[in-house]
Amino acid sequence: MKVNKGSPSWITSLVMGCFFLVLGAISWYSAILFLQEKEAAYIAELKQYQSKVLFVESEVLAGQLVTPVIRARELAKARIFRAAIANFLSMNKEKKAKAQEDFENFIDVAGFRAGHLFSIEGSLRATTMDKLDSTESAYYAPVRKVAATRIPHLSTLYVSKGEVVSDLFIPVYPSNVLSDSATPEYILTLVVPLQNLLRNFLASNRNLNYQSNIRLIQQNAEGGFEEIVVAFPDMIKIIPIKASLKEVKEVKFGKRLDLNGSGLVYSSVVYISALQWWIAAETDEAVIAAPMRKNQDMLIPLLIFGGLLAFFFTASVVLFFSRYRHHKGKMTLAGELVPMRETLAMGKRINDALPIPLCLRNMENEEIVYANEAFAVMCDKPLSVIRSLSIAELFNAAEADVLQHGDQMLAMSGSSSYSQELEVFQGPIPSLYEVVSLQCESENDLPPDTLLLFREITQERESHTQEVEMRQQIIDALVRAVESVPFLDGHTSLLRQLSVEMAETLLLGDADCATVEASAILSQVGKTFIPKKIMQKEGKLTPEEIQETRRYVEHTCRIIQGIKFHLPIIETIGQMQENLDGSGYPNGLKGNEVSMLARILGVANTFSALVKKRSYRKAKTAKQAVEILRKSTGRYDETVLRALEAVVESSHGRSIMRENDIEIDDE
Repeated sequence: MKVNKGSPSWITSLVMGCFFLVLGAISWYSAILFLQEKEAAYIAELKQYQSKVLFVESEVLAGQLVTPVIRARELAKARIFRAAIANFLSMNKEKKAKAQEDFENFIDVAGFRAGHLFSIEGSLRATTMDKLDSTESAYYAPVRKVAATRIPHLSTLYVSKGEVVSDLFIPVYPSNVLSDSATPEYILTLVVPLQNLLRNFLASNRNLNYQSNIRLIQQNAEGGFEEIVVAFPDMIKIIPIKASLKEVKEVKFGKRLDLNGSGLVYSSVVYISALQWWIAAETDEAVIAAPMRKNQDMLIPLLIFGGLLAFFFTASVVLFFSRYRHHKGKMTLAGELVPMRETLAMGKRINDALPIPLCLRNMENEEIVYANEAFAVMCDKPLSVIRSLSIAELFNAAEADVLQHGDQMLAMSGSSSYSQELEVFQGPIPSLYEVVSLQCESENDLPPDTLLLFREITQERESHTQEVEMRQQIIDALVRAVESVPFLDGHTSLLRQLSVEMAETLLLGDADCATVEASAILSQVGKTFIPKKIMQKEGKLTPEEIQETRRYVEHTCRIIQGIKFHLPIIETIGQMQENLDGSGYPNGLKGNEVSMLARILGVANTFSALVKKRSYRKAKTAKQAVEILRKSTGRYDETVLRALEAVVESSHGRSIMRENDIEIDDE
């Protein structure tokens, strides 16, 4: 076949056509992979977010319910209350009438809606109401359960006289008994008002990302499942749902029908065993579908543009081969393409190197004086618009509050800079930033401007728990080794008693209480490896000796590392000296990085050390020790400190103090 000079070769055209088709197929396949990776990333971020939200919401709800439980335990343990209700057994009518009057007064003063007194077999002995909300037989099962386990129990929620309440069952011991190990004499049932608590919990402005919903579920006495919701304007209602969570302790994150079966959602559920409630987090699937459609809409013009570019490139190459067949022409064109490629590569590198977002605020009118392009990208707004807005108009209410808090801290501290963390929800995936506020002095005695620097510090956070059992024979051997050390002076025994009492006051489950008790028993094992001359030294320790004593946590974890406890005992002991403000050791953990069990153990350990005599100081009284812990602002969990105070002030706690020769109040 003869080919005219200057026309494209059919072989070259065929090769270029195949190249164009292959390039199009690769582009299409790459676009599909990109969309799949984006969807997987969105779902992974949503899974992590729901896990964090469920953990925080569970902690908040459990913390809010500590107060009524503490009041109930104190009422049940008060000797004057137990002496008063003992007269119900009297044959004297006047004493019985007086016991009824005292019983009603105690319930009213303690802040409960009503109260009932049952024998441990379930028979009603007294009540502050004309009649029970349900039949007497409905109370048999929980009364007998509490009588057998001696652990407080909250019933499912129900409506009484237009208000949502729950029955709290508490064991009551005879007035002449000091130990909770004795058999209870009565079971006290208190009607706890939860209307305001649940309204505040469910209706609070959480600013949840992804338009997520938090749902609170319970199982009623008939076995059905109900949701606790806020009805307009501020009423609490209990409504039935279609879903069943019977014997379900956890629902893993996934895509499924919502609890009413009305639509598809991404959801996960956790079970709060102490309250017998489920907390669910649900996010409509449209929240993930929306950014995916946006990505698809963005990719379509890019693919079209890429196709046109590839076609243009193909046509150019074909034209090149048709017009420049000799070697000199190809070399000339290649020489012209080299600087073009270098220019394109340099432009790509410049575009990839994004600067740190920053903006300058006028503190007098709070407007943005200056902002760079990176800040505009972070806020997802044009730079020309940003320079006429304020922080409150650029960020949501919660984010703006954080930034204004930084301004206040900067003004109060008198320093030139202040650093804090900020979670920004401008897109489908939240970003965590470290925000540094810097004061910029202005002229003419005007208020100083504030320069805000945003550095992205997004990190993954993980949390996990385990159901556990332990090897009692190994623990017993280690306990005997600890108790044989004279300089520990009963510290382990006191630490164990206080930790268990605090865990029970906080309504932790059986596994968590067992973990706290075992961790308290084993936590001091490592001190047997600290030189005796340091542990028994008269006078204060040197910094080097203090550092050596702190290694006992490391020694303890190393000793018990090989034991299969199936409980997070090693993790709890390893964190017991960590503080919420990051000032602890050995790893300087802070905030949610420190588990609740380690927080309990850390508070009990510090208290136990303070009330014991040392060679360089006298033993503190229980009251002094609590005050010292209170003054350590930011170090200890507020809920845990309240639990410690409740234990120390209770009759059983005072009994523990006396057993360990600890003075309770200042002389």
